[in-house]
Amino acid sequence: AGGVMQPMQMPSVKIMDTLKPVSVKKTPSGKYLFDFGKNISGFVEIAMSAKKGETLTIKLGEKIKDGELDTSEIDRYNLDGECQVNKYTFKGEGVESWHPAFTYYAFQYAELSGVDGLDNPDVIKAHHAYTSFGKIGDFECSDETLNKIYRMGCTSFVNNYHGIPTDCPHREKNGWSGDTQLSAEQALINFQVETSYQKWLRDFRDVQRPDGQLPGIIPTSMWGYNWGSGPAWDCALFVLPHLIYLYRGETSVYEDIYDCAANYIEYCKYWEKDGLVLFGLGDWCYPTEVEDKRIASNELTDSIYYYVNVSVMADMAKTLGKRKDCAKYTAKAKAIKKAIVDKYVNAAKGEVDNNCQTALAAILFHDLVSGASAKKIAKRLVKEIEKADGHFLAGILGCKYIFSALSEYGYTETAYKAITNPTYPSYRVWADKGATTMWEDWENGFSRNHHMYSDVITWMYKYVAGIKADIKNPGFKHFFVEPKLIPEIDWAKAEHESPYGAVAVSWKKENGIFNIEVTVPCGSSATLILPSGKQTELLCGTHKIMEKLN
Repeated sequence: AGGVMQPMQMPSVKIMDTLKPVSVKKTPSGKYLFDFGKNISGFVEIAMSAKKGETLTIKLGEKIKDGELDTSEIDRYNLDGECQVNKYTFKGEGVESWHPAFTYYAFQYAELSGVDGLDNPDVIKAHHAYTSFGKIGDFECSDETLNKIYRMGCTSFVNNYHGIPTDCPHREKNGWSGDTQLSAEQALINFQVETSYQKWLRDFRDVQRPDGQLPGIIPTSMWGYNWGSGPAWDCALFVLPHLIYLYRGETSVYEDIYDCAANYIEYCKYWEKDGLVLFGLGDWCYPTEVEDKRIASNELTDSIYYYVNVSVMADMAKTLGKRKDCAKYTAKAKAIKKAIVDKYVNAAKGEVDNNCQTALAAILFHDLVSGASAKKIAKRLVKEIEKADGHFLAGILGCKYIFSALSEYGYTETAYKAITNPTYPSYRVWADKGATTMWEDWENGFSRNHHMYSDVITWMYKYVAGIKADIKNPGFKHFFVEPKLIPEIDWAKAEHESPYGAVAVSWKKENGIFNIEVTVPCGSSATLILPSGKQTELLCGTHKIMEKLN
């Protein structure tokens, strides 16, 4: 009785770093506010003395308003109206050390009150704790704004992994599948997260209803089946295995989820009308304080992810040697693609849906058109960004598509300028406000610890540093190196610990010369594409190459 014992598949949650306060201030209300300089997940530990029976109140949060800790956005989802609060009553026996057990919070600030001696920064420290997967990737360049955004995305991701991937580590701590599918590629570049993902993907099998339906939150307390799901969220079941195969060359995940995925495809047929589907959420968290309110049709984004899911299903079937299934799903994907293009794309004019940025970029990102038609749509995307004074106008789905789509069609500088635009909405605005993590929205940061926008890191890795995995040779058996040069960036470097060993690229522009160094691990190979377009095949070793810039 009691279940089946199995080996633990993923690393445990551990303390990964310990921070001391960078400042301590007395608030207008007479409490003491400790700033740890970084928004983290974890808990605090105290070491101090007080009289017997005195109680210390510790309140944790990520915002300051009028000099006081503001936890209103965290508290409002709690029945008792208070969240992330600890109380410790002293024994009165000298210095007492204490920290909570078996829980975690999210915070940059700790507010202490109730006892004397709280003006001493040594009475408290913060432990940054999360699932202890290793760091296997890094990125840096000459633009400090991009470096800040990179660190913000990485920190937001680890803050949201404690056994499962969550949306935020304080207010909800829910396993929203949409957030995870959107950040999964940068996560697999930066962290050894594949076994943790595989465990979570098995949770999909546990929550799937007999008809194939999935909730938007996994695991679930039975909430999320009829709101908060839909193809753009449910596609985590398909996108994560595909990315694990791409970056790690691992096929066992396909075997684990194949039947579950096939069952979900059958479920989608209940929603299908003329090859398209409409159920679930769309381009969530679109900027609210902009004049242009055009948001991509939910039917368009849902149907595109339906197409993605069926296409991945065909690829899984092919990889696993299921020929009949591969043919069936390939034909189905082709039919969905045709239905999307027929209804939403005007190829002759280069128009998509209502020509909002998300709609245009989604068609390009998922290769639903090609050739001259795709080029027209890319030009229209640039035009829409220019109309918005160089801003991207998109929610979480569009921010996955726009920057990569621009770079693929030769507009990397447009992407860069939108990301680093000094005015709202942009990632730079967050960074300039002192953010150390990514926010839930482009305005006030109702939550300031979300990772759903972090795929911008993938853009840095692929297009600024220039490293691209090769789906035809997964796990970095072969890869591409093609930096897209931006006038404002003088140098960049990135690395990734692949299954074959360290992949690394470092380049700089100096005196009209482009210098690049590429490390190819043993057993792997790479195709280097220089700024001139010249291609060079590289085998195992470190290669230094120079080219004169025009």
